[in-house]
Amino acid sequence: MDIQSTLTQAIEVIVMSFVALMIFDFIDGLYVVPLPPIAIAPSNASSKSTVTATQFQPLNTKQLEVEPQQISFVTSHFEEISDPSRRIHCQNECGNPT
Repeated sequence: MDIQSTLTQAIEVIVMSFVALMIFDFIDGLYVVPLPPIAIAPSNASSKSTVTATQFQPLNTKQLEVEPQQISFVTSHFEEISDPSRRIHCQNECGNPT
């Protein structure tokens, strides 16, 4: 096997592995596998816990009142524009260069 065919095969291997890596990364992004949460075992280094938590207090459950609002609709008014083809027709027939 000469050096040119060896280099060609090496380039093919590199390119195909890069393409395979991109395909597997794309498929991995499409199908996300949910993993179970990781549980960390408590440390036995200290017998007394230094972390304290405050008691949960629910938020105010009073229903918020929504005030109705009036939304004004704006209609578009367009300026009347003369038809350019009619203007050329009038110039030819009438003789006025307006």
